[in-house]
Amino acid sequence: MKNWIVFAIKLSLMLFIFCSSIGFAQEVVPAIQAEETNEVQEIPFAVIEKIPQFQSCESTELENGMECFKQEINAHIIKNLVYPTLAREHNIQGRVTVMFIIDKEGNVTNVRARGPREGTLLEEEAIRIVKLLPQFKPGTQRGKTVNVSFALPIIFKLN
Repeated sequence: MKNWIVFAIKLSLMLFIFCSSIGFAQEVVPAIQAEETNEVQEIPFAVIEKIPQFQSCESTELENGMECFKQEINAHIIKNLVYPTLAREHNIQGRVTVMFIIDKEGNVTNVRARGPREGTLLEEEAIRIVKLLPQFKPGTQRGKTVNVSFALPIIFKLN
């Protein structure tokens, strides 16, 4: 019975991610420029020329790159999600948006989250999941590797 509940939670999470009216949301954050060099320090995922890629997506064509990225990140969430026991016991649910940067080396950095009121446990779980992401092939802008900002919505829902 317990395995069925965990499966149902993960399945509902996957369906919410795919069917969300927001879709695969990215927070559009203006690029930060260094004052002295006028060099762009980070590019929002929504406007990057070549998105960061999972190692398993490297061989896919450019138009399929985004689809591969979505599939891989959703599979990662489903595989690693552990609904916090205390959150389940207190019926804490909601949407958590995790913001992070995929740096020039392809590492996930600067992970932070914002979730529902009294959703600290959900935020902590979302941050834990994102910190488990593997190293990426970095994104590029004008032929140079750049830091890429990204926002990932994760919906925690109990059945």
